[in-house]
Amino acid sequence: MKKIYWLIVILIISSQLSHAQKKKMTVLHTKEEIVKVAVAELDQAMKAPDGELYLWAQKEEISGEYTFHISVREKGEVATVYCEDRQGGTIDEQKEFTDELKDYKFYLKMPKGKSVKFKYTFDFNNQ
Repeated sequence: MKKIYWLIVILIISSQLSHAQKKKMTVLHTKEEIVKVAVAELDQAMKAPDGELYLWAQKEEISGEYTFHISVREKGEVATVYCEDRQGGTIDEQKEFTDELKDYKFYLKMPKGKSVKFKYTFDFNNQ
């Protein structure tokens, strides 16, 4: 009986801890809010020394500057990626980076069925 009691206590505590550790995403409604959050997230991902995209570019030896149009869907998924301009780098690097962006997931939430398109310039020359 004592073992069952402690098992129940442990399960309750662990479920409360795991629930407390989950970040709750705020639903963003306006295009301006969504773009602001997405750009801030990309800025952070491009920052040395531990940004996700920064580390990926270092590993893959990506160079150049790329301006992309990025569409984001309701759950932070990248819907479309279009490279508007490339300065430096190679076409193969551009394709590789385009594929990486398609797999990127933003930590944001929008109303169901909504998507937002914005432009962002990635600079891999100063890394």
